[in-house]
Amino acid sequence: ILESNWGRSKLTKEANNLYGIKADASWHGDKVLFNTKEYYNSHVNAYFRKYKSWADSVTDRSNFLMKNKRYLKSGLFETNTYRSQAQALEDAGYATTTNAKGEKIYADKLISVIKNYNLYEIDYSVKPK
Repeated sequence: ILESNWGRSKLTKEANNLYGIKADASWHGDKVLFNTKEYYNSHVNAYFRKYKSWADSVTDRSNFLMKNKRYLKSGLFETNTYRSQAQALEDAGYATTTNAKGEKIYADKLISVIKNYNLYEIDYSVKPK
């Protein structure tokens, strides 16, 4: 929801990239060049991963998080609440989103979306309260 604007972002429509994952040197698949907002108010041109389907995007994101040690070090896989997982993503450098003061706000934005749409209820359908 946050990264793809409910699946309506240009990156999602043109590259099936639901999470805004960039195509760095480790990426060997297709890629697309997009102008993207970084930090608070700057824009850069960057390559992003291009997928054949949304399912491929979801699978790759899982692999991306599991294979990058910074997510393990941030505690992403040790925690079991959406709040602490959102914070672990931010702490590991998943997003560059900041406010006008330069403070990281990705976790706050993600937590807000989860709360606003009661998405935490999905956790309860897989894990008892």
